Amino acid sequence: MGFSTSRLVAPLLLTLGAQGCLTGHLLDAARRREQPVAFRQAFVDVDRLLLAYTALVTDDLGEPLARRERRAALALADLRRRRPAGGAGCGR
Repeated sequence: MGFSTSRLVAPLLLTLGAQGCLTGHLLDAARRREQPVAFRQAFVDVDRLLLAYTALVTDDLGEPLARRERRAALALADLRRRRPAGGAGCGR
């Protein structure tokens, strides 16, 4: 019994070549989303805001997968930047 690569390649090509729902669902199944649920620390370090927070990781259906500890650095200049007229947010 030899291994037939055509048995593997044909479904792979069909999947990659398919359009619409099939590929969309396959890509969405692999998608992970993170949402901050608790900020533990926040402080200014020269020209940036440093944050330490806990994030909830979910799949595309919103099912919780894990909680992860994360850190982020945001430039203060970006936080001070004004939004264009009509833009979203609460910029003044």
